Amino acid sequence: MKDNARTIGDIKTERPDLIESIRQFGVLVPPIANETETAGHFAAKDGFSRILASLVVCEEPENDDDANLEIPVIVTTSQNEEEWQRLRDQFIMNELRKGYDSADKARIMEQFTLFGFSDEEIARQLSLESEQVKAGLAVQRSTTAKSLMTEHPQLDLLQLGAITEFEDDEEALARLQDTLYDEPEQFDHEVARLRLKRAEKEALDQLTRELIEQGITVVAKTYDGAQAPLSRLKLSKSNPLELGNSPEAHADCPGHAAWVETVWSSREPRATYICQDWKAHGHAETHSANGSSARQPKSDFEKAELKRARENNASWRAAEEVRRAKLAEIVQRSTPPKRTQQFITTAMIEGTYEVGRALDQKHAYACELLGLPKPAYGKKHPMLSKARKASANGALMFQLAMVLAAFEDRTSVQTWRGNDEAQKEYFSFLRDSCNYPLSAVERLVLDPTEDFQRWPHLQESAASSDTDVAETPANDDDDPGSELAAEHADADQFSASEVNSDGSDAPTLSAPVSDSSNVDAAAELADSAA
Repeated sequence: MKDNARTIGDIKTERPDLIESIRQFGVLVPPIANETETAGHFAAKDGFSRILASLVVCEEPENDDDANLEIPVIVTTSQNEEEWQRLRDQFIMNELRKGYDSADKARIMEQFTLFGFSDEEIARQLSLESEQVKAGLAVQRSTTAKSLMTEHPQLDLLQLGAITEFEDDEEALARLQDTLYDEPEQFDHEVARLRLKRAEKEALDQLTRELIEQGITVVAKTYDGAQAPLSRLKLSKSNPLELGNSPEAHADCPGHAAWVETVWSSREPRATYICQDWKAHGHAETHSANGSSARQPKSDFEKAELKRARENNASWRAAEEVRRAKLAEIVQRSTPPKRTQQFITTAMIEGTYEVGRALDQKHAYACELLGLPKPAYGKKHPMLSKARKASANGALMFQLAMVLAAFEDRTSVQTWRGNDEAQKEYFSFLRDSCNYPLSAVERLVLDPTEDFQRWPHLQESAASSDTDVAETPANDDDDPGSELAAEHADADQFSASEVNSDGSDAPTLSAPVSDSSNVDAAAELADSAA
């Protein structure tokens, strides 16, 4: 094996598809080798990856055929080839070779169906994932996807398949098309956001139908004080029966109804039983005796900030799916990204909590990203044997995987508020060294003021001062707005009517320091969650 013009690291990591193809079908295109001065010895000229993949099949056989694999080789008689000629030929053979584009792949998949092959069988024959085949066949059935495939040849089949998911949703399809034209690097983020929004809406709609079938009125939430959840009410001033503990006692009340909402932490739909006009129907608040009352977001600033938080939290969760898929790809690379050593060193200084927490958890999330089993007490760590055999670059990649996983596992809907210097380092590394296109909400980690232009209430407050953003305290497990009192249930939930318009979600509060009244009001509203 002479030096190859193409850099090949760990063939098992870089080309598992080629290994699987050779395991199933053998080597279909013979490598080319030159004779050498030593009889019976040949120098590979073309097909290095095929040769290395074949060696893996032989060394890690799944059956007798694998162990005894033989491959065809085309042997030339040239023994005295100049080195520059070998480099030239390798360049021509690799650089001028064109693979199938997405349109070609989709057509071939469709042709396979004419021979009676199922999706799984096509995937097996072509050494592809079933999801790729399903996407390719869906694209062939979609006029819109085929048109976009021509306009945007950089899209792969999975991305094109995502377009077919939203063909019956004009608004979503328009957003995807706008993203392709204006910010193509944000396409995966937009798909994830739309999928999350759609799934939550479908769950809300299903729960709404079930409640209506039970004869329960489902209403939209209002903020005029007429509505109140049963958890806040007792039957009457003279009857201390708490309706939150006995909702059946309220079933015959003319105001009996329900809000249908998504709980931010579990992403599950939930019905909250309410009375639509509790005062008119003779009920009383359970906490009226001590005069306590959870505060409504009354000012325009507070309402706008709640809406901003919901939108950003929803966008964060969608971006999380894309980011974690990218992480799984990064940690499988054989070559470390640029500035990896500097990032790891900085992480050891600024991210001591994140790294220490990951160490306590035996780097469980790093194992998940690497596709390894979860660490188990009393058993050898699943990363250990691989790490001991790793090359210098491989060992560095293991370190990177552990640090990336440590930081990622500490992210939450608080992170976009940009008050964590260690997370700033993490997201800067993803953007600058790993070529990961940050979504709009992820960019807020690096600059919390970046979305001020979208929100007039922040522009107005910032106009009187150039100071930074005041943050509500971060919490390891919960959003500061996630425990707002029941009458503020929208602070950690959102309804079917809301999800249609803005994909809203659980808020966290921030306000420019420039307006102390806004800061005080936002802080007071957040404090009501305590």
